Amino acid sequence: MAVVNIKESFKTQAPKTKDGTTAIRVFTVLLDGDDSTTEAPFVAREATGIPDIGDSYPNRSFLFCQSVTPVARTEKLFDIKVNYSTVQLHLRGGDETENPLKADPDVDWDFVVSTEPIDWDIHGNPIVNSSREHFDPPVVDEIYDLCLRVGRNERRFNENHARTYCNTINSTSFLGWPPGAACLKVYRGTRVVTGDYEYWRVSYEVHFRPDGWRRRIADRGYRELIGENADKTAKYQEILDKNNLKVTSPELLNGQGRKLPKDYQDDTGNRAVWLYFEMKKAANWRVLKLDKF
Repeated sequence: MAVVNIKESFKTQAPKTKDGTTAIRVFTVLLDGDDSTTEAPFVAREATGIPDIGDSYPNRSFLFCQSVTPVARTEKLFDIKVNYSTVQLHLRGGDETENPLKADPDVDWDFVVSTEPIDWDIHGNPIVNSSREHFDPPVVDEIYDLCLRVGRNERRFNENHARTYCNTINSTSFLGWPPGAACLKVYRGTRVVTGDYEYWRVSYEVHFRPDGWRRRIADRGYRELIGENADKTAKYQEILDKNNLKVTSPELLNGQGRKLPKDYQDDTGNRAVWLYFEMKKAANWRVLKLDKF
């Protein structure tokens, strides 16, 4: 979902109350795309040009943004109501030039290492013993994933964002990586109070896998799927060894429930059929602005 247009409305107000001067600015934001209706308000609210919490009112540095509220007119058209007052959130005074919220984020690239079971070597050969049986427990190896760590100071910790985006994969291109290749593994915040300032130190960690984050499992089992029973349930047949006995270790299957021929090899040299399972939800991370550094 993309922002098509942003325009400030004539509805801007500047009332004065017993607690001091306040102001209200109203923007209209038009979106385009097919994101869900639950995602659209976040995209509109975080659009470039919409003030953020704590920002100063134009030419009125004593007025600070207190809230930013999107109100939908249609699925793609929003009014963004921005409220200002003389209360400065989270800042207790001090020199604005020393404001930690204006500090650049810390950005690190690294690798994270995990240990995972493996079934095949780098040449596509199954990892089995001299009797062609799979090892139990299975062989494991170290998996190296490229990792981006971003640490930055923010006015508040957004619990809703943390719940929504942590442990999701990217639904759109991210730093040149295609959809599904990046996973937001860490979304953590620590409250900081130092001198005249109060803010949150928020840490993000994104892991990258060129093949994506689907779970890959070799198709194998003890039975073949040979059709359906009269009641439409699956009809199975036990896989037998050369002595006409039930196999004691799972046999490779062909992706359709039948035993895989011993001489099978696909175009890339793999000697198995792989099944893929989606384990993580996809989300649009645009509102997190993790690529802005």
